Amino acid sequence: MAVSAGGPESTTTYRSAVDQLFTFTGDPVALLDPLNASDERMTMGAVLAIALRIMGGVAPTHPAIVNDLGRLDRRFERVTDAERAHVEAVRRAVAGAFDDAIAMWDEAHQRNPNDIVAGRMVHDMCLHTGTDQPRLNAAARAISAAAPASREAGIAHGQLALSLEEVGRDDEAEQHGRRALDIDADDLWARHALAHVYENQGRNDDSLALLAGTAERWSTQNLLVNHIWWHVGLRLVNHGDGSSAMRVLDERLTSTTPFGLSDATSLLWRIELATSAGSVDTRWSALADLWDRVGERHTCGFLDMHAAMAHASTSGRAAERFWNGLAMTDHDGRSFNGKTFGTVVRPLVAGIRAFRAGDMAAAAELLAGVIDDLHRIGGSVVQRDIVARTHAAATASVETPANGPSR
Repeated sequence: MAVSAGGPESTTTYRSAVDQLFTFTGDPVALLDPLNASDERMTMGAVLAIALRIMGGVAPTHPAIVNDLGRLDRRFERVTDAERAHVEAVRRAVAGAFDDAIAMWDEAHQRNPNDIVAGRMVHDMCLHTGTDQPRLNAAARAISAAAPASREAGIAHGQLALSLEEVGRDDEAEQHGRRALDIDADDLWARHALAHVYENQGRNDDSLALLAGTAERWSTQNLLVNHIWWHVGLRLVNHGDGSSAMRVLDERLTSTTPFGLSDATSLLWRIELATSAGSVDTRWSALADLWDRVGERHTCGFLDMHAAMAHASTSGRAAERFWNGLAMTDHDGRSFNGKTFGTVVRPLVAGIRAFRAGDMAAAAELLAGVIDDLHRIGGSVVQRDIVARTHAAATASVETPANGPSR
């Protein structure tokens, strides 16, 4: 898609940011911020920066988002029709109306299936909300529109692979994931999608070979590398090798971004549920301290779920700040995100807190009540199954009374 810009240098910078987005390298937002501030004709840079921040859990009131929204308002009359559709979609995302944003980006992609940014926004926002059909449609549409062996086709095959896996169509997902890797062996999203398939099918050895056995290919893709190591850790937990999984946690899951901390939190929680890996008390304290420094809180249910696991596993001022902050945050119950916090996130984190406190009956009841709508917090099926595992542990403890994990 052609973008409005003040000159070729601006266009080059924008396209470099888009390339980083798809190769999971660098820092696309860091490239876009000075561009958005300096080029009064640049619109898509602001759209992309806002979207990435919102999906990263940044509050809509954050100055960077407010400033970029102001730029979009000032530049709106001069944008193309294609750009206008992106602007309207990202405005809905800022308002927490994630379902509306998906629909609007999907419409933009229907008008131009070669708009890889629209396709990526549909895919990522569906991942952010646990929505299936639009991302399936967008990826299939993009494959039909692209030259068979092109980079664009490879991207779309990788996106379709994960989308199919999320609805249980693993055989088809594997075919598309392999096709994407045939086109580009460094397509980490496709490799990641295949890991999901193998995990669903219990193919531990295949998963470890696909990931740990090819680490030299993806170790520099900094935007996803932490999460890939998380998948390796999952396979080790599944093998019952808690000690090796703990080494992955300590040596590989080093990102302190909110989603990086979610990976570490998730793996540590799963290790405790599944294995006897020794004391983890100091690790929970360290994680809670890191979560306390995160500004992205009470805006993304997926992030709050993981922060709650860390803070429920410790005590002190950091935990108090988290619980009090959540209690005082007033979400608009009319938007998708507001409804998600009201109907899913609040009872979910209460269930996590009850589990850690040893009140297994309350934990089982609270977690059972959110299972059907859990997809609304976002993340993948594999990521969200931590709630089902915790619910199962709570239920087993109620049925066979014993002291459950507590702090």
